[in-house]
Amino acid sequence: MHYLFLGSFCSKKEENNLLSWSKCGLQTSIILFQNNMLKGLREIMGSDDTLDIINYFPIGSFPRQVKKLYVPGEKSEHYKRIPSINIPIIKQAFYNYRIKRAVRSWVKGLKEEPGSIVMYDLLRPYLIALTDKLPANVKTFSIVADLPNEYGYKKHETGLRAKIKRRQGYQNMGMVSQLTYLGLLTRQMAIPLKRSDDSFSVIEGFSNGSRFFSPLVADNNVVLYTGVVSTEYSIDVLLEAFTRLKSNDYKLWICGSGPSVSLVKEYANRDQRIVYKGYLSQEEISHLQTEASILINPRQNTGEFTKYSFPSKIIEYLSAARPIIAYKLDGISDDYYDYLIAPRDNSVNELSCVIEKTLQMPLEEKMTLGLKGRSFVLERTAPAKQMTKLLFKE
Repeated sequence: MHYLFLGSFCSKKEENNLLSWSKCGLQTSIILFQNNMLKGLREIMGSDDTLDIINYFPIGSFPRQVKKLYVPGEKSEHYKRIPSINIPIIKQAFYNYRIKRAVRSWVKGLKEEPGSIVMYDLLRPYLIALTDKLPANVKTFSIVADLPNEYGYKKHETGLRAKIKRRQGYQNMGMVSQLTYLGLLTRQMAIPLKRSDDSFSVIEGFSNGSRFFSPLVADNNVVLYTGVVSTEYSIDVLLEAFTRLKSNDYKLWICGSGPSVSLVKEYANRDQRIVYKGYLSQEEISHLQTEASILINPRQNTGEFTKYSFPSKIIEYLSAARPIIAYKLDGISDDYYDYLIAPRDNSVNELSCVIEKTLQMPLEEKMTLGLKGRSFVLERTAPAKQMTKLLFKE
């Protein structure tokens, strides 16, 4: 079998360069997701299988989001990174043209041998390339991580730009529905995508068994949140809940970027126990998570998008072998909650009480819960297992 992977990611080495160019950080979760897709694919490939990659860097446009106007491409025998002309509209048109050519060339090179094209999410340049009429020997696959428009996280954009993105969102959903088989983060995503049960598998994400983690230690009272810093994800509820705790030994660490960073800094100025760590690399986040006693996801089950979203940080947190506080969300299956601590309601007081109670748990109980959660998620979401579900429908 010949495989072609279509993505928008970078290596650990390249991540530092991209961070130096970016004015708004990187979406490290989607980079990690794609690297794990590739890891799983390589693990299940046979000795006679081949893998080619077409990629473009996950960066925004010049000058608002990145400092570089142009990023050159890279090419080797089995890898092609498309150059980036980081000007809106020109950038997208250039990607569409270059990627369509590259995909056509790869398909032509198969010479009627079987091929599988695997892509990440709803990346529009790749969807456009894959809606070309492909020969019967080529199958197409995607793991859909997010849905657009009313099914996704609301970004409160307005004007012409918002109208264009909304229209393209519906177009992208139509194009991805033409692919052979999909991996969906939640079962509910199949409804707006109009997929029958035999045309998708639920693939909520990927764990990394080799990620750094260390045992819990006594007298560690750090609560940690890593992710998008936004009131849409209830960061305001978390901040208010923590301030109600009395002990001066407790600490709340927050890292990430987003529209509510200024709110976090306001609380940190008023309460010295709250520390904003800023934007960190994925490696730094992994180490920080094992310095904490508790990991928390304050996103509440409000809004339509919770049905169509599985927070990647749940898998990331479980892999760190720590107790996790997380609300019950429509997109997370019930068996996960054997390893998560869920507040009973959305009130600030309830979350405050749950944080207090969890911090007061005996060390041994915290360690047992954390290690059980890690074992569960490593077995359930191992990259090879998840990619087997996508490509071989198991």
